[in-house]
Amino acid sequence: QEGELEPAYRVWEILQKKKVRPATVVGVGGGANGLVDRIAEKLGCRSIIPPYAAVANAVGAAVAKTTLQLSLRADTERGSYLLQEEGFEGRIDSKQFNEKQALDIVKEHLLRMAARHGLDVKPEQLEVTRQEVFNMVRDWQTKGRLIDVTVQTPRGITGRIEAGGQEK
Repeated sequence: QEGELEPAYRVWEILQKKKVRPATVVGVGGGANGLVDRIAEKLGCRSIIPPYAAVANAVGAAVAKTTLQLSLRADTERGSYLLQEEGFEGRIDSKQFNEKQALDIVKEHLLRMAARHGLDVKPEQLEVTRQEVFNMVRDWQTKGRLIDVTVQTPRGITGRIEAGGQEK
């Protein structure tokens, strides 16, 4: 098919009648003062560096919730799985091991990990961020599957800081 080999953004751009260009570049972080004006000039738009831009990342880090992630890779041919961030390897009893079972295992381990770190996380709050299955084919036959799943605790902020540094 024509266009299948092109990145999607190029196809989208071709289909648009109006060219979209930024009007403003906003910069935060320690390097904003040295970069934003130059970038805005090259793009032909105005630059904005808000007050306290140099510490914006630090403020964000200070109010962000602790987020944990855990990835599981199961190999049904080998009969094992690996919890990658913990380095824990477990056995799979069945060649019929599936994505649901993989998710159940990784969620159970992530909830325990969260509890060890003092996080109060409910099972329904966990977010699946990656879920893939690959068939392993040898000699024209499916010999097993690789199952990759990643789950994380919910993202968010712990509080808000108002003008003057007062926590809300």
